Amino acid sequence: MLRIFKTTNEVLEAAANNFVEKANEAVLKQGRFTVALAGGSSPKGLYELLASATFKSKVDWNKVFFSSVMNATYR
Repeated sequence: MLRIFKTTNEVLEAAANNFVEKANEAVLKQGRFTVALAGGSSPKGLYELLASATFKSKVDWNKVFFSSVMNATYR
């Protein structure tokens, strides 16, 4: 499904809602949610939104396990 957003804030909110949905589904089914997070400045807005008062209480963060992904090209 292709979704088109008018603003960056709409994209971030949709991404945060999707994260919350997938995290909660995984916790219910598997007892935990494992996610690989990208570094750099691109995802910063999403991470800040997930840490905001609006979203931080929507996920059981004690059951979320993070790893990082480095997305770089070396020559």
